[in-house]
Amino acid sequence: MSKLRKGILFLTAFSMCMQISCIGGANVSKAAEQTDLPLRVLAEQLRSQGREFYIGAAIPSNFSSSDQAIVKREFDIVTCENDMKIGTISPNQGQYNYSGGDSLVNFARANNMLVHGHAFVWHKYNPWWVDGTKTMMENYINAVGTHFKGEIYVWDVVNEAFHKDGTYRINAIGTNGQDGASVFGQRQGKKYIEDAFIAARKVDPNAKLIYNDYDLETRPAKFEGVYEMVKDFKARNIPIDGVGFQMHLGPNFTKADADRFAEQMQRLADLGVESYVTEMDVGCPDSTQNGLNKQAEIFGWITKACLEQPYCRALQVWGIRDSQSWRINPESPEDRAIAPLIFNDSGAKKPAYYAIQAAMVEAVNNPQTKVVEGDVNGDKVFDAIDFAIFKKILLGNIETTYDKWKEAADLNKDGAYDAIDFALMKKKLLEQN
Repeated sequence: MSKLRKGILFLTAFSMCMQISCIGGANVSKAAEQTDLPLRVLAEQLRSQGREFYIGAAIPSNFSSSDQAIVKREFDIVTCENDMKIGTISPNQGQYNYSGGDSLVNFARANNMLVHGHAFVWHKYNPWWVDGTKTMMENYINAVGTHFKGEIYVWDVVNEAFHKDGTYRINAIGTNGQDGASVFGQRQGKKYIEDAFIAARKVDPNAKLIYNDYDLETRPAKFEGVYEMVKDFKARNIPIDGVGFQMHLGPNFTKADADRFAEQMQRLADLGVESYVTEMDVGCPDSTQNGLNKQAEIFGWITKACLEQPYCRALQVWGIRDSQSWRINPESPEDRAIAPLIFNDSGAKKPAYYAIQAAMVEAVNNPQTKVVEGDVNGDKVFDAIDFAIFKKILLGNIETTYDKWKEAADLNKDGAYDAIDFALMKKKLLEQN
């Protein structure tokens, strides 16, 4: 990137930070005048700096040319809103209709986007023939996974398998859809979750596999349940790469909640597990400018937390325009929200859009300086490559140009790098894998 370009981005970020409420000012709407960089361009710039991060949205398989223009301009990862769910793909046993999913995959391929597959296993909206048995589940995952093999960047393997109190979703604990039972849990117990991940890895070894759920960031008990499951999976080598935070929020979401979300992502990162914001929307308190600014503040908090966490891979909003959001007329009244997305009914950018944009501009101009534990090659993640490099460093066979490698290698924080750190690094790597 040229010095002139860097200077322009710096001035853009500084000006936006002074005006956007989530970064430090009050008048979010004025940010429209400060930059013309689409979100996907900023994400690409982050990746050019070694920071793997994508920005995206959920879309239908058939949508208007004006909506397509928004998606093409702004996003580099897309999720099938409904067309990769079992009820759409296989409404009748043994019959598969991939047309909707194929349409989205083709759209993504034509526009240089990644695809987030949603979802193999869910307790809701299953067709009549789904009996919840292991055989049925594995056959379905194998059929769909084989069809889309090589096309999917990340799969939601299991969706919403925990109740709000942190217990596994087996039987219903209430009368609304969020408290409902799981036919898979009732037939197989909680083991269906790990078996689904094993089946998904077998059918598409190169796709990332995540567990996806709502309210993790606002219900600590629910997050703890998911965290303990993930920790157990890693200890037993059950294949899981990440956790999806759906992030369906309301105006009462606080900065303390956002800070807790950042801590949750770090705890997962310590296990070698990635985080994804998979379905974000934020209800406004009202339709006034102040209401829109409050929404923008929350979008800004979450975006900033994601960008500061090296193991956060993507942020996706659940829809394009406010009028198309599922939260305008939801199944459960508690999910209802005012203008929850980042484009208004006319497709115009809202303050929430500029809050995301400002956080991304700030990240581009201020690359991460946080040292990732064990990351001796400076690529912002710890993996087997770092372990191999550190071994060669200890043997005197290689040098590294990363100026923070000694700090990264000092896992026991005793001010030195030695065989003890090597042993701790090996243990950390085994826990990840």
